[in-house]
Amino acid sequence: MIRYKSKILKKIREGLAKGGGIGNACEAAGITSMSLWRWRKKYPRIDRYMESLTEHRVQLVEDSLYKAALKGNTPAQMFFLKVNRPGRYNIDKPLIDARTQVNNNEVNVIQIFDAKAYASKLKELNGKSTTEIAGILSESIGMPEAAAPSGDEG
Repeated sequence: MIRYKSKILKKIREGLAKGGGIGNACEAAGITSMSLWRWRKKYPRIDRYMESLTEHRVQLVEDSLYKAALKGNTPAQMFFLKVNRPGRYNIDKPLIDARTQVNNNEVNVIQIFDAKAYASKLKELNGKSTTEIAGILSESIGMPEAAAPSGDEG
């Protein structure tokens, strides 16, 4: 019986390694997912083995997320920082709230920034014109220059 289960578990591992889910891997191994769950409850060693397979898959996704963040993928960077430094990067409220405003058939995207998150920008923005500020903020959030507020008030 143990030899039988070892062969089944090997087939499940192979199915998971190909990117399939638990149900598909069990089906390919010739058992139902319910059988696997019963084995996991009955045999702690099988449960630990399946946990290690799941942990390996999670690690692959985390590594992929980290690589995407390093390549400049802003959502990946934000997610990584929010999850790994929740005290510093508040996950309860968004850093940017984008809203649209229509004036005279012209659509402007208005950015409302969290004051704490962008307080460090204040020194950089001091004494700059509205156009320069819009360019700096657009660049810092990856917003196209054309969508930034226009006009030069100061």
